[in-house]
Amino acid sequence: MTFAGRFAVAVLALAVAAMIFWPGRDDPPPRSESTGVALSQQGTQPDGAAREAHGRPVADAALRRLFDYHLAALGEKSAAAIRQSLAAALPAGLDARARGAVLDLFDRYRAYKQAVAARTPGAEESMKARLDAMRALRGRFFREEEARGLFGDSDRFDDFSLGLLAIRADPSLSAQEKTRRAGELEAALPAAMQEARREAVAHTALADQEAALLSQGGGDDDLYRLRSRVAGQAAAGRLAEMDRRQTDWQNRIAAYRAERERLAGNARLSPAERETALADYALAHFDSHERRRLAAY
Repeated sequence: MTFAGRFAVAVLALAVAAMIFWPGRDDPPPRSESTGVALSQQGTQPDGAAREAHGRPVADAALRRLFDYHLAALGEKSAAAIRQSLAAALPAGLDARARGAVLDLFDRYRAYKQAVAARTPGAEESMKARLDAMRALRGRFFREEEARGLFGDSDRFDDFSLGLLAIRADPSLSAQEKTRRAGELEAALPAAMQEARREAVAHTALADQEAALLSQGGGDDDLYRLRSRVAGQAAAGRLAEMDRRQTDWQNRIAAYRAERERLAGNARLSPAERETALADYALAHFDSHERRRLAAY
């Protein structure tokens, strides 16, 4: 994956604070019980890399991407299993000391992410204040050079996004002046980040086109052709598979709810019999990880 690709989704300025301060995913996909590999990551390769210099791990954006790749399976795998997966994925050339240092940094990174997620921002707190608070938290978990290496790129991008928001919100600027200043701000970004913005605009445009197509009665074939034309056949295939899995999950949940209501309305069954019958239904239609999620429905 290119540097630009890694930043493409993050470029949406209005989503900056939400992505940083409220991480997590609703309805994570189930885990493959036989392999321990999250289904969402099957067929993928870990993003990022772990390198060492002078016997110590290099804390950089590549290492952070590696951490995030493994942490993306939270909800599908336990924290301990994720740590084991990371340890197994480290290069064989890393000596025991460097491997231990990587895992120690991973533990601190995960603790930092938890601290960020647990923080409750004030109702009137600005995005800049939230980002500043997040950066201040890092001092509890990382040395200065570690924080700079892990977060330098994303900090620069966040600062750009906030600057862009400030320009757009400034009532004293004309439309032409806003365009000029935004262009200057973007021109100051590294070339890879500029490419990321172009990719993000393409992603947003595709989402808008999909919504318009569906609102006009377009079907799966129409959606596939649109995605193939805009993003390529490989991406269209992946998106179609994601749609299929999501639809399958929603259909099974709807059937589960209907069965629960049917059992609840059966006066001939005792409460214990209803509970047993519903458990049998869940056993037949959901795997063990999915069954743990049914309580939310």
